[in-house]
Amino acid sequence: MTKSKLTLIAGAAALFGVAVFIINSQPEQQPFQSVELGIAEVSPLGASGGYAIPASGNSITVFVPGAKISDTKSPTYWEEEFKIWFGPKTSKDHQRADVCELYRKSPNGNNWDRIETAGAGNTKSKNQSLAGWGTWRYRAHCGVTVNMCSVSDSTFDGLHSYLVTPKVLGLNFAVPHAEAAGCYQTAWGEWAYLSHPVVPRPPVAAISQNKAVTEPNENFWLHFGQKTTGWTGGNADKCVLQRKTPNQVDWVGIDENGGGTANRQYSPAALGTWKYRTRCSNDGGNSAWVSLDHLVTNDADAPTAQIEVRNITLDDSWTSDDITIASGDQIELRWESTNASSCSGGNFATGGLTSGTDSNVTEPAANASLPYTVSCTGSNGNATDVLVVTAGEGVVGEVTVDPSIVRKGDSVTVTWTGASAACSLTGPGVSMAALADSSGSTSVVVNGESTFTLTCPGGTDTATVKVLPVIQET
Repeated sequence: MTKSKLTLIAGAAALFGVAVFIINSQPEQQPFQSVELGIAEVSPLGASGGYAIPASGNSITVFVPGAKISDTKSPTYWEEEFKIWFGPKTSKDHQRADVCELYRKSPNGNNWDRIETAGAGNTKSKNQSLAGWGTWRYRAHCGVTVNMCSVSDSTFDGLHSYLVTPKVLGLNFAVPHAEAAGCYQTAWGEWAYLSHPVVPRPPVAAISQNKAVTEPNENFWLHFGQKTTGWTGGNADKCVLQRKTPNQVDWVGIDENGGGTANRQYSPAALGTWKYRTRCSNDGGNSAWVSLDHLVTNDADAPTAQIEVRNITLDDSWTSDDITIASGDQIELRWESTNASSCSGGNFATGGLTSGTDSNVTEPAANASLPYTVSCTGSNGNATDVLVVTAGEGVVGEVTVDPSIVRKGDSVTVTWTGASAACSLTGPGVSMAALADSSGSTSVVVNGESTFTLTCPGGTDTATVKVLPVIQET
């Protein structure tokens, strides 16, 4: 009589994670003692406990699925809401999953806590609102369920079907040992990890002056630092002050404080518009630059001009400073003047008005900058102001389909990640403009080969579903 021996090894083939269950017949062994595995009269696997790999034998291969994980924003502030998306990788090179799990570990924690499960291997989101500074860790993995009892009739001797979980090559897989645990066990793929920092809210900066126009060498007071009324930012650790004289191109640092507010007295001599700006910072990042103009003139009736910009997409406040936007964001401009009869715009339109707002502005292309200039004329001279808007790299998201091969009339899940409100998703049965969420999915019935396209300011990504041919007997 022979008894069966079943062990497990782990390996990889192509892009798949692979769990290999090996079955081998060998001469009958006496049951070993309970001290070996902590149970009495275990099955005839021998003292090796499932770790020895037989020289030969039949095998079945289980392809374990890969996992993916992402967040809708990072970093976030204390108790700010966001979503964690997790699920199986759905490209053609990855095994379909039966289940996926999401775990979380706090910044000072030692244990991973399971916080969500996605049944049937679906992509799923988990709302989060974290109370605790530092980096939170997330991880997800996906698995397939294996019927160990159906591996082979010779696997068990009819008495032993207990399953324990030894560690084999660093992976946890179930191996049959003795009685009572049942036949179905899950083989898990590798972990996918995500770090999510929780930071203080950046501070809000403020700047003001007691005089907007002075004669050469006349004193005025400038107040700069953290905004202390009507603000929602965090406390500043430092605030810096910069200046640009009428003939300077670059900003020059002239002062800073330890995060509070400061009053400084200046007496500029050169005629023209002097620019001052301040920005505050803490561990959560930098505030926006806020700035003001100070005119030095011998003629109190000389014209002045100022142009300001704001990011409509982010609903930012107005600023006269240069800004950087994400590709695809929209901006608007406004201008004002004194002692001027007319104003003209560069790269935007004023209609000759001495003040106004233009919301139909052409933004710079991705990875490019564009200056916007207002020039005003009065009976006592001219005045000009300029600011520069720079657009960063465009967002390029990812779109996948699951499954990627179907029969005509089957449904597929189209999933997108890494998108923005400037992205759109199109394809047969799908027309979604201005995606509300950076990640999501939709179900579509497929009647023929179909390609789904995610179009974002930085480029496009596509995923194609192929349909199996219908074979008819003749």
